[in-house]
Amino acid sequence: MNRLLIILGITVYAIFGLPKYGYASESSSLELTVIGQHNNTGAVHQIIARQYTEILGRQPDAYGLATYTKALLYEGKDEKWLHEVLSKSPEHQKILLLRRLEKKRQTNLILAGIMALIALPFVIWTARRGWLQAGSTWCSSIVANKISQLVTPVARLLFRRRYLVIAVLFCAGVIFELHGYSIGMWDTFIKEKTPDYSYFSIGNSRAIRSDEWLLSTPWCIAQTQTTPRFPSLNTNLYSSGMYMGLSTPNCPVLDITAIGQFHNWGFFLFGGARGLAWSWWVRYLGIFLLAIEFFLLVAGNNKVLAFAGALSVTLASPTQWWDTTMPYHLLYFFGFSVACWHFIHAGSTTKAALFAAICVVFFCSFVLAFYPPFQLPFLVMLLAVCSCFCRSYPRRLFATSRLALTVVGILVAAFVLWWFAVDNRDGIERIANTAYPGARFFTGGHWSNLANVLNPMLSIYFPFRDATFSNNCELSMFITPLPALLIVAPWLFYRVKPSMEKRVFCAFLVVGTVLVCWCLFQFPDFLARNSLLFMINSNRAFVTASFALQLAGISGIFLMKQDGLSLNRAVSTVISGIAALTFVSYAFLNEPAKGYFFPMAVSLTGIFMIAYSATLFGLLNYGLLRGRVCIFVGALVLYALPAGCTVHPLSSGISPIMDKKLAVVSRRIQSANPSARWIEIGRRRTISQYLTAIGLPVITGVHCIPDVGLWRRFDPDGKYERGYNRYAHVTASLTDDGPRIENQGTDHVHCSFRPADLLKIPGLTFVVSPWELTPSRFELLEHMEIDKLYIYRLRAEHEEDGRHEGDNHSVED
Repeated sequence: MNRLLIILGITVYAIFGLPKYGYASESSSLELTVIGQHNNTGAVHQIIARQYTEILGRQPDAYGLATYTKALLYEGKDEKWLHEVLSKSPEHQKILLLRRLEKKRQTNLILAGIMALIALPFVIWTARRGWLQAGSTWCSSIVANKISQLVTPVARLLFRRRYLVIAVLFCAGVIFELHGYSIGMWDTFIKEKTPDYSYFSIGNSRAIRSDEWLLSTPWCIAQTQTTPRFPSLNTNLYSSGMYMGLSTPNCPVLDITAIGQFHNWGFFLFGGARGLAWSWWVRYLGIFLLAIEFFLLVAGNNKVLAFAGALSVTLASPTQWWDTTMPYHLLYFFGFSVACWHFIHAGSTTKAALFAAICVVFFCSFVLAFYPPFQLPFLVMLLAVCSCFCRSYPRRLFATSRLALTVVGILVAAFVLWWFAVDNRDGIERIANTAYPGARFFTGGHWSNLANVLNPMLSIYFPFRDATFSNNCELSMFITPLPALLIVAPWLFYRVKPSMEKRVFCAFLVVGTVLVCWCLFQFPDFLARNSLLFMINSNRAFVTASFALQLAGISGIFLMKQDGLSLNRAVSTVISGIAALTFVSYAFLNEPAKGYFFPMAVSLTGIFMIAYSATLFGLLNYGLLRGRVCIFVGALVLYALPAGCTVHPLSSGISPIMDKKLAVVSRRIQSANPSARWIEIGRRRTISQYLTAIGLPVITGVHCIPDVGLWRRFDPDGKYERGYNRYAHVTASLTDDGPRIENQGTDHVHCSFRPADLLKIPGLTFVVSPWELTPSRFELLEHMEIDKLYIYRLRAEHEEDGRHEGDNHSVED
């Protein structure tokens, strides 16, 4: 009886007395064992959810829930074990670190606030007594004198010898094969190097610059690997070839259109490595030098304003991040404008003929660097500026020699462009009939895009912190003092006497205003079509609008200084302060912007970034309103230097592309089979472009022009045409059922082939894959262990080893 009572008591205590969710290992194990025996997963899920909420601050994900349910139910683990595991997890350690950082930041903010409160009465007292202003004047005069004594002589010498300095830098860059391309990214994808590998690089190769290192650079180098070199139609690409002059930017093509490929002349003269260096330095050094000359012309020979304007344009975020489009248009815009001016003012027929030839080269190069969203607004600005130059000195144009040279130049340019159109007619027609970019039709934007005018204040930090809610290219803009420009524009229009500088200011202001209106409002279809604005996306229009308005601001500050105009100091301060506070409000109230400045929590770094940007924005507007060139120039320079100096690396050579084992092996295989073609199996988009760069004929990769002839072999009825009839990154994989062509994103076309389908591709012989493929269809030629790649030869039908087609396994990424 006593034993029975003892057993009953222990049972009652075991059921009701033990804590259900305690951390005692024995009791919890006993309870969970009972739960496991009865398969009470609901109770276990509650335990897991509670621990996740308590330690990690979130609900458990599917993987964690399944893993810990299994451990608690069937492996004898208890809640104390789960608590210890989650507490030691990297996610919890990161949470603890963030908590410590947040406490530190809060402490720093409190200390900063206390110091500000202590310092404020002292600052007010010194300001009232005049000591603050006297001290700042004394310090600024000493600093200005020291800077003037040390820097001014050197600056004057460099400015006077700028042509020689730029020429020396350019020659050094080409000779030593220096450039700023991000081709070091290829070391991430193709790792195994040859003994010849030699690559010097300072800075970061940026994955976001894939338009450059993945697309344009391989295409340009591929043009140096063909026989004959630099063809207009490169038959190594796709099954029907690619028109290389229609890429963005245009690749080197050695025919009459080479006159309009100034940036590609280095490839014709020096080959691949030095050709890339030529293309790089001719753009950025050329933009800087020609922009100085341009601003000297339209800003009354003001050297400080010309230098600052050229620096701000060269180092601007769009110039650096849109480096496959924007730098070309800037180079030829400034180059043609300056050459046109000197053609008008040339003192002899010989000089006039020289500048007429330069005009032809720059204009043809501008047109052939085809990218309508940027090109069309630049063309309007170019014509407007040149018309201002011509209107100022009309008599010289009607001199017999000038008129003859003008006619000859127009005829030569027309012939070059006519040749290009005829030679690429088929490619142009195919692009015009694509779903993208041929079918694009824009009718404007939306008023909510107005916040884009503040994007330059974000893009100043893109070299150091990538955008978190878009990409660096899409958000890049030229800095523009828009509030001040809106106020001073009517004043300048009515107060300043007519002059060439005023007409240039008005031209940039009008173009920029029209583009801003296009970004903010919807236009009728007929107006969009007839004005060609339908080809310009509103985001792209904002980029060119910001350029036009920045140049209008530079012209405007010159006109203000020239005529001694200045807005009242108090009014200017209020307007500039409102502009700065607008950006501060945007940074804190706009969630994407706030997430960019404060990715984890409010921090001193983010506050400094906002304060620096707002101060620059305010100073830029204040300088324009007051007509203070030094303040305006200082804000431009302080913006340009961090925004552009560290975007690109400084590298030497092209070893990351040319000196890899994959290049040596694949070229050896290709030399034994000159008519063979290659295909990449897998969902990666890189190996095909690498094989393209080293000169191999590749089916997959980036199709700038759709290979409709190839797709029709697998889609005779055009069922998938809308998916592949576009600019696309083309990948392929093997499957048992197919063929299928799928658009897996705006620019990703994926093809699923059966092994037998590959035999339908003309000349296809070799396959590169990250996986092992079925021996019945593919003969293994090379296995590269470091790069985890296999190279196969596609077997013909009569070479199969007797396996049934259904035995081929499908491949998934």
